[in-house]
Amino acid sequence: MRREVIYTGSNDKLIALLNEKGVRTTLISNIASFKTSKRSVFILFADEKCTDLLPDCSNHQLAWAKSKGIPPLYVSSHLDMKRTRALYQLGFDRVFKEDDHMKGLLDFLIPPKKVVPGHLLGGSNIYNDEVTKLFNLLSRSSAPVLIRGESGVGKTHLVEKIVKELYPSKKFIAKNLSEYSAHLLESELFGHTKGAFTGAVENRKGLFEKADGGFLFLDEIATLPLLTQQKILKVIEEKCVTPVGSNKSIELNFQLITATCEDLGLAMKEKRFREDLYYRLSLSCVHIPSIAQRAEEIELILYHLQEASDHKISFSDESIELLKQRQWKGNYRELQSLLLELSLKEISYVTPKNLPKVRDNQSEDGEDLLTQKQRQIIKSAGLPELIKKIELESFQATAKHLKGRTNQICEVLKISKSVYYRIQQSIETSVDAS
Repeated sequence: MRREVIYTGSNDKLIALLNEKGVRTTLISNIASFKTSKRSVFILFADEKCTDLLPDCSNHQLAWAKSKGIPPLYVSSHLDMKRTRALYQLGFDRVFKEDDHMKGLLDFLIPPKKVVPGHLLGGSNIYNDEVTKLFNLLSRSSAPVLIRGESGVGKTHLVEKIVKELYPSKKFIAKNLSEYSAHLLESELFGHTKGAFTGAVENRKGLFEKADGGFLFLDEIATLPLLTQQKILKVIEEKCVTPVGSNKSIELNFQLITATCEDLGLAMKEKRFREDLYYRLSLSCVHIPSIAQRAEEIELILYHLQEASDHKISFSDESIELLKQRQWKGNYRELQSLLLELSLKEISYVTPKNLPKVRDNQSEDGEDLLTQKQRQIIKSAGLPELIKKIELESFQATAKHLKGRTNQICEVLKISKSVYYRIQQSIETSVDAS
């Protein structure tokens, strides 16, 4: 998608170059009457004789561009680190130093076409369109991207695959913000200095600093407290972070990708999410469809989920039709749980007769959830021993099915990394003892 340039200032040479490349350019005359589109970009061409960062009229134009959601760019032949940082703090999305080729600016305005690899795509247009959109956004711009979609649709996994495809040497840091307690959240995000609070025994980098030079993916962005939202907005706009307990800011270069399964529009109405942060994050937005919306490709999804498994399971046409009718409220997690259950039962071919029924939080037909064997364990050794056995057997079966891949084991069992390592240590201890 080629951009349309709205500009102020003068730079006949560069305007001629843009026109030659097929980029439409329009000099701002009357802001109030100017019609914008999703392709619009505002560029301020700075006069090399101008010593001020922005003339008074340009302040007004910058504010107008930001209010319309139009990316503001700054182009000048005289830039240094101090001036560049100040421009980012004023609110410019990108700052370009003028040269003979202007490759950075041209790549931004006329993104080079990249073909989405087939292994990233699914079988339905509704999914492929959103994957293609996300792929193109991450390949062409460093602006924030917001991903919406139900819990369990694979947002983290998809983003990581695309980033690794496009930038295999760049860092990718992914965290779920709902896992952090409120009093530790800012330390995790921004880092802290030694002695900043009780327990801070050494300097520690936060997620933003760890992602410097790469990508930071923050899931469940709607769970952030309002005060932390304000601080994240400042980090995005200034491209620098101040660790807890420090008065020195650290300059950073990262691309932020956020995700949520919540309705942020409702969260803003309820005053739980800041509007200014929402508009900053949602300039580029992608929606990942649920499994229920992709019912026609259930068989293909099940095939891909089993690619790394030793125990392959196939499904009859009748069982596939039944699976298409399910709601799949847990999305990929629910599908993975189904495959795990089938694997534990050593079922290799699924028919309507042996297809597990939909599970909910209650037993079916009032039937007791406890088996006779489980009752005997409780009677002889107590409930803690039963819980321990269920935990170990579930962990070992899942680890075998997923070939020991830590992140996927935690996702399927819905456990944290600390619980994962506790169980792993328990297994190793019991092996050593025997």
